[in-house]
Amino acid sequence: MQKAIHTKSQLAIQLSKLKIPEELKPKPEQYITPGEIAAELAWDALLDGNIKGKTVADLGAGTGVLGIAALILGAKHVFFVENDSAMLATLKINLSQFTEASCTILEQSINEFKEKPDTILQNPPFGTKSRHADKEFLEKVFQAATSVYTIHKSSTAEFIVNLAQKNSFALIRKRDFDFPIKHQFRFHKKPVKNIQASLFYFRES
Repeated sequence: MQKAIHTKSQLAIQLSKLKIPEELKPKPEQYITPGEIAAELAWDALLDGNIKGKTVADLGAGTGVLGIAALILGAKHVFFVENDSAMLATLKINLSQFTEASCTILEQSINEFKEKPDTILQNPPFGTKSRHADKEFLEKVFQAATSVYTIHKSSTAEFIVNLAQKNSFALIRKRDFDFPIKHQFRFHKKPVKNIQASLFYFRES
C-alpha cells in the first residue's frame, strides 16, 4: 500500500527509490531519469489537469519512473511502452508494489503503439548516439495524444518547437534545467556530467 503523496518533494523521494538495471546500454542512450526531474515533469502535468483521471502513456518507459509518477498522482490508466527486455524486467519489479494500479505494459517499439492516450510523458534519447532518435519519438507523440510532456537537449529547442508547430502543436511552456548523467559507461570521464536540457509542454492547437 502506497503512502499518500501531498508534495512534489514526497513524489521525488518515492521515485528515487525505484530500482534501476545493473547494466545500461549506451547505443539506445539508456540514461536514468532522476526522481527529482521525473517528479517535476509529472507535477507540472498534474497542475495542468493532464494526469488525474486521465489516460497516460510513458513512451520508452525504461524503469517506468514517469508512468509510475502518473499512477501515484491519480492517472486513470497508464501504458508503459518499452522494447528492451532488461528494462522491462526492472519495470515489472518497480510496478509490483502498485498491485491495484490500472496499467498495461507493452513490449514493443514506440511506432507499434496504437493507443490514443490523453497525455504522453517521455524522456526520449537525446539523439547523441542514435541520430534522429528524438525526432522519431516526437513524430509519434504528435500523432497519439493531445498533451505532451517531453525532455530534450536545450540546444535542439528550435528544431523541437518547429516540428511541433508543423504537427499543429503549440508550445505552452518550456522549463530549462541541468540533467545529471552519472558515470555509467567506459567513455564517461566524470562522476557526473550535467547536460543542459529542457522540459517542453506541447498541446494540440
